[in-house]
Amino acid sequence: MIVGRQEVRNSAVFAVLLLFLGCASQAPPSGGPPDRTPPRVVSTIPTNDSVAVSTDATIEVLFSEPVDRSSVERVVFLSPRPSIEPHFRWKGRRLRISLEGGLLPDRTYRVSIGAEGRDEYRNKMTRSHDFTFSTGETISRGEVSGKLEGSVGSNVYVVAYDLGDTPNPDPTTRAAFVTQAGENGIFRFPGLGKGKYRTFAFEDVDQDQMFDLGSEWLAIPSEDADLADDTTTMQLAWMRLINRDTVVAKPIIARTENNRRIRLKMSEAVYLPFDVSVTGPSGSLHVDVVHHDASDSSVVYLITDPQSEGDNYEVTISLLKDAAGNVSDRDTTLVVKGDGRVDTRSPSLVKVVPAAGGQVQARTPIVLTFDEAMSPDSVGALWADSDSVHAPAGTAAWLSANVWRFSPRDPWVAGDVLLRLNVELFRDLSDNRLAEPLEVSFKVVGLAGLGTVIGGVLPGHDPFLIEASGLNRDDISTVRVAPGDTTFILNELMPGKYILRAFIDLNDDGVWFPGAVQPFAFAEPLAGQIDTVEVRSRWETVVDTRFSRSRPDILPYKGESKP
Repeated sequence: MIVGRQEVRNSAVFAVLLLFLGCASQAPPSGGPPDRTPPRVVSTIPTNDSVAVSTDATIEVLFSEPVDRSSVERVVFLSPRPSIEPHFRWKGRRLRISLEGGLLPDRTYRVSIGAEGRDEYRNKMTRSHDFTFSTGETISRGEVSGKLEGSVGSNVYVVAYDLGDTPNPDPTTRAAFVTQAGENGIFRFPGLGKGKYRTFAFEDVDQDQMFDLGSEWLAIPSEDADLADDTTTMQLAWMRLINRDTVVAKPIIARTENNRRIRLKMSEAVYLPFDVSVTGPSGSLHVDVVHHDASDSSVVYLITDPQSEGDNYEVTISLLKDAAGNVSDRDTTLVVKGDGRVDTRSPSLVKVVPAAGGQVQARTPIVLTFDEAMSPDSVGALWADSDSVHAPAGTAAWLSANVWRFSPRDPWVAGDVLLRLNVELFRDLSDNRLAEPLEVSFKVVGLAGLGTVIGGVLPGHDPFLIEASGLNRDDISTVRVAPGDTTFILNELMPGKYILRAFIDLNDDGVWFPGAVQPFAFAEPLAGQIDTVEVRSRWETVVDTRFSRSRPDILPYKGESKP
């Protein structure tokens, strides 16, 4: 049969129309309310607590609705974790999980589908779904649990190593057990057998479920979990995520600013002192002073003997130590050209504590920070002559070459305080004096207007350190609790809201030790955190929750205040 050209054209148009309608029918309906229902797991194979599961079994998970497959695959956790990533296959709402080489014999497995799994409308699951089964005749009921301090993001993972299989685990290597911490920081490893386990937690920035040293935050435990049998449960002490900087600091650039001052820029903030020498054509220049920049601890200034104009000088730096404790093991030499200009610029005051008009408690010291090294040998009266200001007695001292502190002998008088210091007393090393008058003003909250926090600790053989951090202030107050004592008192706190944190100060140095990766060292035990304690003027705030080394309470703050 011969078909006319117009009929062919009509047939083609009709076919295109059918194809369009068929494609359009696959899109979500345009009308009706949007889908707000989160997906959930309907059933699993094997079912929860199944035993004698075949080692060649395929794990299946059925969802209540179609899901975003990639989001679910990212949060499927199988413990113990296989050496090769499992294979995922989908058929509609059903996910099939198979392992190369099959399941291990006589082993309890736990499968967790994390709460970050989403449906096609980006609704997240309301909670993770876990189920357990065994290829043996019984289910192991051992469990390790714990908590990460503070709020925790969705990309924080917790891993555990069986020390029987891996005696010296490295958190950068694949762990047998992996899970995600909830938003409240709590994590669990159920279904564990008898043995000893070590946990680490890390913020997985690149989402590969592996810790990357130097770029991701890590929490090191203060203890291992020792399960005496397959029914033992253990709650670990709290863990804290911190930035594990492993890169040593190094000098980047050096330049001269006058005939005695050299500016060094480092790759990151560094501690003082460090080894430094300056050598020129005529030999070494003596380095009189080394000090930080007033606002940037990665910038360091050297004050030397006078340089000669145009001569090249080698500045050699070694044993740089950064904030993470990394120390450079090699010398770095930078070359600068001598500057013949004499320093005639007046020093500047860049920071005053207390800030102008700020509220402080009665024993607060005055701290002045200058933009350059100052002469510690200037002689004269501390306070400027004036009948309108106080001339309090106390102790003045230079904390560093450019930071000065005055500690009053007696508490400041409550109310507004205005102090004028003698500018003649503050001169730089080239004898240049301050160009502007030096005044300090603040408002003192008297002792009667301050508050107190009282709480308890469970007795132990090591000292506790309790720290109160102001939520809206820079105030940090600490108190040491001696071994065996059960009560702590934080006195003379400014009114406001505080967070209380505690740790066991094993080396009694007043600083929390976060542990080390290589060589491995446990962190000092955290004893818990209590969020928002209200401090009121003239009141004692009593905290009911007691800090404990062994098991810090995972409870909200409960307390009362009384005058």
